[in-house]
Amino acid sequence: MVDSLYSGSPVGRTAYERRAVAILDGISEPVSLNEETTMNIGQAFSFTFQDPAWIRKILILAVLFFIPIIGWLIIGGYLLRLLRNVINGDPQPLPEWDDWGGDIAGGLKALVVGFIWGIPLWIITGVLNSGDSFLLSLISSLVSIVYGTIQLSAMGDLARNGNIADALNARPLQRVLNNFSIWLVYIVGAFIFALFSLVGLIGLVIGIVFTLAIALSATMHLGGQAYRLSEGQAAPVAARF
Repeated sequence: MVDSLYSGSPVGRTAYERRAVAILDGISEPVSLNEETTMNIGQAFSFTFQDPAWIRKILILAVLFFIPIIGWLIIGGYLLRLLRNVINGDPQPLPEWDDWGGDIAGGLKALVVGFIWGIPLWIITGVLNSGDSFLLSLISSLVSIVYGTIQLSAMGDLARNGNIADALNARPLQRVLNNFSIWLVYIVGAFIFALFSLVGLIGLVIGIVFTLAIALSATMHLGGQAYRLSEGQAAPVAARF
């Protein structure tokens, strides 16, 4: 049993296996299994409101939706910083708006990574949708949803290391496949947050961008949790959903 934990590449190990190896090697102390492997949808949503400056930060994020290209790149870079903060365990991960140039650069990197990872998805869904069948269209939608977790996993590597090359390998795919139950919770949470963003329709355009900004932040936080857990790191501890 123990020998099997050390066999094969560390990249192919699940979060449980990596944690077990760390404990056996004396690198870290054992912790509660529930604390180590629990996704926290409630914390992903509420963390924004725990930031003393959350209104200002979310308002700036919402306003940037109205600025084409540059504003959208800044949003991409800002969300990358948020993702990195969650992965690193920052207790207040919602970033300050103090790195506009860095956010533009980060947004450009995210655009490149998203585009390259999107090519296989476009090919697969294009083939499936060409069949003009409800079943194939349903499969195409499911593939897109699951594939989105792989793209987010790749963004986690980009956020963590800042290097495009680190996000363009097999690790994002292996991370999701080896820990799919964790990423399934991410899918469910992202769907809930997407529904929440629609609440803003009550306030028309202004309302929708405000709730969309909150929903995006929550989705990125939950993705950061999934990344941390997949890598065998401790999850943020807070009230459970």
